[in-house]
Amino acid sequence: MHAGAPDAEGNGEPARYVSLVNAGRVLGGLTTREIRNMIDRGELEGHHFGRRHMILVESIDALVNRKKAEALAARELVAA
Repeated sequence: MHAGAPDAEGNGEPARYVSLVNAGRVLGGLTTREIRNMIDRGELEGHHFGRRHMILVESIDALVNRKKAEALAARELVAA
């Protein structure tokens, strides 16, 4: 993980970042192209540090939570 600027809440904790490759691994083996497409669609938040493009860990967590909520809502619709 990579330490960066303070997080959006301004609590002084450094934001945490991972590389595109590691973000892909965390998300089940996605390619860097798929991760870049997710950034372009606004599903993940990425930042450049020099030549490196890094993904904000909190945006990965938010994506996973959204996907879980969507799956739960879909199951509830089927069960109804």
